[in-house]
Amino acid sequence: MSAVVVGLAIFAATLHATWNAFLRNGADRLWTVTVMSISSTVLALPFIFILPLPAADAWPYIALSAALQVGYSVFLVAAYRYGELGQVYPIVRGTVPLLVTLGGFLLAGERLGTTRWWVSPLLPRAS
Repeated sequence: MSAVVVGLAIFAATLHATWNAFLRNGADRLWTVTVMSISSTVLALPFIFILPLPAADAWPYIALSAALQVGYSVFLVAAYRYGELGQVYPIVRGTVPLLVTLGGFLLAGERLGTTRWWVSPLLPRAS
């Protein structure tokens, strides 16, 4: 794995942890998550003019993804209202990949081979 990939992964993890720390420590957590979501949307908007729009078949999935993200954010705000950062953050970060795996299994018919259970998803798949 290249140093650029490792550096980007560490940078993304740092941004994510910082985002959660801001959310946990904010006076109005719902407002904090709303401002963060709006600012990330504003940063992404210029790409509408650079990249092609997704195919029409993808729009229902985009809408579902957006709705799930809003639900996740609302749940996260509620979780930080009642729990500490050191408790909530690892549970949330560990639950999301589990739910994605479960969704892939139940909704898309994905099956994990023995090696995929134990090998990091960042490693290339064997041909």
